[in-house]
Amino acid sequence: MARFSERPKDYYPQEQDLARDLDRELSEARRRPRKPTADEMLREMEARPRTHAETFGIAPAVFEHQIPAPIRNLSEALHRYERQGQGREDIAEIFGKEYSREKLDSDRSEVLRIQRAIDRDDTFEDKKNALYALTLEYIVSELANEWFPDCVIWKSNAYDDLKRQTDMFMDVPGPEGGVYTLAIDVTFSHDGAAKKLKAADAEFDAGRFHDVEYFASDTDPERQRGRKFFPRVVVGASHEAIARMAYLYERWFHNAAAATGISKREALQRLHWHALAGEMYVSLLRQIDRAYDTMRRKLKQTPTEFTAARESLKEHGRYLDAVRRSLDARYRAWQKDRAVFLAGVKDEKKKKDLERELEAPRNGVLEAIEAG
Repeated sequence: MARFSERPKDYYPQEQDLARDLDRELSEARRRPRKPTADEMLREMEARPRTHAETFGIAPAVFEHQIPAPIRNLSEALHRYERQGQGREDIAEIFGKEYSREKLDSDRSEVLRIQRAIDRDDTFEDKKNALYALTLEYIVSELANEWFPDCVIWKSNAYDDLKRQTDMFMDVPGPEGGVYTLAIDVTFSHDGAAKKLKAADAEFDAGRFHDVEYFASDTDPERQRGRKFFPRVVVGASHEAIARMAYLYERWFHNAAAATGISKREALQRLHWHALAGEMYVSLLRQIDRAYDTMRRKLKQTPTEFTAARESLKEHGRYLDAVRRSLDARYRAWQKDRAVFLAGVKDEKKKKDLERELEAPRNGVLEAIEAG
């Protein structure tokens, strides 16, 4: 038998064809650019600056002339609020035990992709609306404990903001203890509110709460993080109301002593009685009442043999009942204390001026809730 080295070169023609094909593919692969890893793509996207980032995606000249001064003056605070806990390493530190690094990076890349698309495709009106919504979020979160005693409101992760229609979370202490969280969706128009309310009502009508992907308590580091289910509610105000609140917030709080001669504590007390706080209470209570009624109706319609479904509906009903009783008690106390505060202003002219400053312009969001 001939040794292997002595066999004809075409002794294994099929194997030689395969070898040539493999050599050709390897050669082509070496010439092709290497596909970047998920980590490299994320780092490249994070390094790429956003268009007009300092002016929230709006051209600086347009920002200067079309955005009211009180909102422009809050730019630095709004940027801090917007970036809070949103960096790659921040997210990894907070959610590293709940999710793999691959998922965290993939979701972060999706957030950046959406943000770049918004920068590129959204109109000025779209970006202006987003800025007004951000301003309302910031002021509400800053005044949370003034308007809603012992409650906490904080900004959601950007992924839940862009993908799960949740701008903020609100922790409400229960009447008998415990903490009950709401997922808050912020808007500013009747049509926008009607659309969001319809989506929230559809979830309640299905007997479930709204799911978010990146929940982390702002006050309790031991609380479970990650994917959670909470009642989704909608709050908002008109552009005029948001601009006026920004003016009062800046005037009474940021520049309290210098501009008005009152202390920051006195400024917060005045902001405490703003009519927008009352409208927030009414908006939340009416939505929670409606959701509670929906759960009770669903429970009556669910056959007794569906034990798990009935227990879930009962638990959701208890959750919503605790929230509404807690918020209702706070709203009644707020109304009573506001009346006492205004009654304490003896000078009629000062009282009328103060009432005018504390009133809220027409709220399309509240109208949409009432219409629903």
